[in-house]
Amino acid sequence: MRKKQRGSAVLAYHEVMPDSAYAYCVTCGAFEEHLRLLREFAQGESQVCAQVTFDDGEQSQYQNAIPLLAEYGIQATYFVTPGLISTAAKFLGWSQLKELHNAGHSVQSHGWSHKFLTACNEEELAFELKASKEAIEHRLRCAVEEISVPGGRWDCRVIEACAHAGYKRVLCFRSLD
Repeated sequence: MRKKQRGSAVLAYHEVMPDSAYAYCVTCGAFEEHLRLLREFAQGESQVCAQVTFDDGEQSQYQNAIPLLAEYGIQATYFVTPGLISTAAKFLGWSQLKELHNAGHSVQSHGWSHKFLTACNEEELAFELKASKEAIEHRLRCAVEEISVPGGRWDCRVIEACAHAGYKRVLCFRSLD
């Protein structure tokens, strides 16, 4: 008899829009279908554990994804860039992030300004990691232990710097295309 092994998956999204316009956007309908499947897995005998995440902290995540997440009873992790919060209409504001946090969603780091961390010198890298973590912790009064590296770009130097900055988990995504 084979022993069942528990698997883990991270479903990473950027924008959730009524109509998908580009590669980093999923339609509301497709997103809802993903959530429906996740709920089925959770209610069945599946050994798969899935985490829903969002990068960049964009308004479509708040306007279009939150109602669907609530409908399906799923919590998500929002990886945000504090240096971009409220700088343009497309980015979430601190009050919205506080609301997400208070609703049980996790708000974590995506670097300070979305720079590709592998392109940063030592000083820039330390700032990107530390400033982001400290800003979120200060504004939301929550622990920041995870970072989703911008552009999925990482190397050993970035991983070591993340550990030194106090991150316990580093997520690096790649497209399934």
